[in-house]
Amino acid sequence: MKELIRKKILLLCLASFVFMTMNATHNRAGEITYVQLSDLTYEITITTFTYTKSFAIRTELNVEWGDNSTSVAPRISTLELPNYYQRNIYKITHTFPGPGIYKIVVQDPNRNLGVKNIPNSVNVVFSISTILTVNPAIGRNNTRCF
Repeated sequence: MKELIRKKILLLCLASFVFMTMNATHNRAGEITYVQLSDLTYEITITTFTYTKSFAIRTELNVEWGDNSTSVAPRISTLELPNYYQRNIYKITHTFPGPGIYKIVVQDPNRNLGVKNIPNSVNVVFSISTILTVNPAIGRNNTRCF
């Protein structure tokens, strides 16, 4: 009898883990854009598109600045889209230590399952990045058209 109870508990735990794993994927797409505010200061906007039936909800994202520092970008807005998609906007400002070339990276372990050109995509970290050249001598540098 005790063995049967142990097996049922083990099966319940395994089923719960599989269910949570299957529903933890949500990242579909993303991009990083920026606007230069002053010589060394930039406003960074991170836009992600996620699957809303997932349990993984990100109200903030970690940003690696490429200058050996990280920050947490808060989500400032969401927009519900058709077919259980959502657009998420995160914004943060960062001042770089000086001129240089910086790789800005945002990563999240919850990539979408079934991406056709990424084998075993659910186990590949969702990562978006951009290269930013900070050089006050070249004038304003941004990724948006005004």
